[in-house]
Amino acid sequence: MRASFELNLLASTLIEAKKAAYEHISSFLECEPSDVPDRADVELRIKTIDIGEDTKKPLWSESTDLYEITVYGTLKQGVVRPL
Repeated sequence: MRASFELNLLASTLIEAKKAAYEHISSFLECEPSDVPDRADVELRIKTIDIGEDTKKPLWSESTDLYEITVYGTLKQGVVRPL
């Protein structure tokens, strides 16, 4: 069985984003955050926050230090075993 995931979160630094991602993933997998790299391949996509109302003319926020983080991942083989 294969399993992949997508999480959305806000963070102000890469370290903060990684920590939050690993905490969410480890909670779901019922493991320690330090075990996540052994169980999943994780990729972070970082975007600035568009606070504009016009989708054709984005207004990037300079008043916040937060970034939109999308976490993509795939569980490694053997992590999800059939029942």
